[in-house]
Amino acid sequence: MSIGYIVRPRADRDIDDLADSISEHSNLDNALDFLAEVYVTFSLLASQPEMGWPSKMSAPQLKSARTFRVSDRLSDFLIFYQPHASGVEILRVVHGARDLPALFSQPGAFD
Repeated sequence: MSIGYIVRPRADRDIDDLADSISEHSNLDNALDFLAEVYVTFSLLASQPEMGWPSKMSAPQLKSARTFRVSDRLSDFLIFYQPHASGVEILRVVHGARDLPALFSQPGAFD
């Protein structure tokens, strides 16, 4: 059995958008650090899928999903993921200061 992670297209766009924003408002090195920490955390979640906490969001796509911070240093950024027997499926990566209920209720929020 292979343990790993799958990044949904919407989550992939989230990661790109966040890295672009960090680069624009801070610098390229911080954006690259963000990307590295995101993917290290994905691997960690794949090996320990229950380590996050149950999502409290009411969006149907998040009913059985879990949430985890990107890292201690980047704790404002949240990963929403679905555990599976073979690893995890990354649904979204967002800044925690956003209006998450409104974000997740938009059409296409998980496409």
